[in-house]
Amino acid sequence: MDYPGIFRGRITDILELRNELELIWETKTREEISNYGILLLEYMRKEYLKDYEALCQRVMDVNMDWQAKKIHFQRGRDLSGEINAIAKTCPRSQDLALRVIANIAAVPHTKLHGMWASDYMIKVINEVYPEDLEKVRAMRKMQIEHMKKT
Repeated sequence: MDYPGIFRGRITDILELRNELELIWETKTREEISNYGILLLEYMRKEYLKDYEALCQRVMDVNMDWQAKKIHFQRGRDLSGEINAIAKTCPRSQDLALRVIANIAAVPHTKLHGMWASDYMIKVINEVYPEDLEKVRAMRKMQIEHMKKT
């Protein structure tokens, strides 16, 4: 199903799975969504952001340090802004992948960024595998399983 996303353009998604993810998300705390974001980050690091290892590590550190109450959530927002600035200079698929981790960096600010990161992952799939609903289904199912783990 195509529907307007939170970003420019459209998203090809399986709305039932997106809604299932959101229902689970609603029951989670910001700390749990931060852990979910770390799981997504590991996937993005391996699959799409191999050239951004140091940046991925900074996203991991921000989430871990925030959970340990070593830093204020503003550090995550600042890092998210840095990543979004880098993303603007990249090709489309890399831009979208970086926006996933920018949202993960901002989870300490609000857990909404966890859902936005999930949606950006679907945009990455849409870009890399156009019109492939099986890839979308697999990604949403992985997200649901990761969300349940936290």
